[in-house]
Amino acid sequence: MKILLINPPIRMDAKPYFHPIGLSMIAGALLEKEHDVSVLDLNIQRSGEVVIDDKYDLVGISGLITTYGFLYDLVPFLRNVISCPIVIGGGGITSAPEVYMENIKPDYGVLGEGERTIVELVDALEGKRSFESVDGIITASFRTPPRELSDLDDLPEQAFSLFDMKTYIGNRRHLPNDAAILSTRGCPHNCSFCYHIFGRKFRYRNPKKVVDEMEVLMNEYGAESFLFGDECLTANKKNLMAICKEIVDRGIKTRWMAYSRVDTIDKEMVLAMKEAGCVKIGYGLENGSQARLDEMNKGVTIDKMKETFSMTQKYLSASGTFIFGMPGENDDSIFEHLRFCHDIDYYRSMFHLSPYPGTKVFEDNKEKIIEHFGSLHNFFCKLDDASKFVINLTNWDDKTYFEKKFYTESMSKHHANIFEGFRRGYFLGTNYYYYERKVK
Repeated sequence: MKILLINPPIRMDAKPYFHPIGLSMIAGALLEKEHDVSVLDLNIQRSGEVVIDDKYDLVGISGLITTYGFLYDLVPFLRNVISCPIVIGGGGITSAPEVYMENIKPDYGVLGEGERTIVELVDALEGKRSFESVDGIITASFRTPPRELSDLDDLPEQAFSLFDMKTYIGNRRHLPNDAAILSTRGCPHNCSFCYHIFGRKFRYRNPKKVVDEMEVLMNEYGAESFLFGDECLTANKKNLMAICKEIVDRGIKTRWMAYSRVDTIDKEMVLAMKEAGCVKIGYGLENGSQARLDEMNKGVTIDKMKETFSMTQKYLSASGTFIFGMPGENDDSIFEHLRFCHDIDYYRSMFHLSPYPGTKVFEDNKEKIIEHFGSLHNFFCKLDDASKFVINLTNWDDKTYFEKKFYTESMSKHHANIFEGFRRGYFLGTNYYYYERKVK
């Protein structure tokens, strides 16, 4: 079968970085079955005329929920130039399948892991099996049971050759010539703001295969460094240590960074990561208020965050993300957050709370979202990177919300000395610049 896979653009205000691993594996699965696969990477080709001939037997599109609005415009365009079925997969449709089917109207939706589902769906289109026998799909008239999760070592290799890997690798994101790599799927934790397309069961690849992939990216595509995009690379210590040992044993000279949770890592792991080339660990700190952490269902304490972050800073670079705008946000939690930042000597801007579909914070606030936007379709069209404001779920009006966020972020390192004798009302209840003059 002749198949076209489309990768929609992501973050138009930034250069395209990190190739689409999921779509690359979908392509690999189809190539493994000897299908004729082409890729139209609109994340690379962001301007100029796009020509799509009516020569394909199937068009597949992947995307996160933040590409919903783009797909809403793309699918009608495709209908005008092609006559074959259209399939949508990825995290977006998996988290909100009914909204996609009702508004974007693909012929088929692939829910969850797609590598095996797409192969079976193509078999059904070729008359080799029934559609109802393909787990993990949805159509306008039926939905099949969820697909069981795969053993990651049974999945196909990525089809790197179909993507402009050198452009992706050359557009630095964190480190020079960095490539994205995944060694695991799933996250065993249940934060209220996070959606897990691969579920909460933690699965990991054979460390040898992970490092094989690193060598391919280095030797064939010019990668010099890596981002491990795993939701939590350190969730399994044995697996993490095996990856580090494999890198060291092969004598691979590279630098890399990874994401972790403060309660899944210890000094032994940090030292092993450093020896293997890790230079930075990013933590989902999210907030310096225990009340807000509990509201997020983070399952960690402020003391543990301080302990792990400080320990990491002794050996590697440590960074963290922060979220502003949980429904319970108040002046007390802002003050506690600032105190936390002061204590760990780390300051950075905060993401807006974005209630992505499939998360607890979305479900808890669905009625408010629909009331504000009129429909989930309208809301999804507005969703973007969490650095962009979408909706205010606090008890403040929007003007106060932005003032509080601005004031919080304005408290940078050179203001740390004001904490002694600090009176919250000066900062939280008045203009920031007045407060700065007052304490001086």
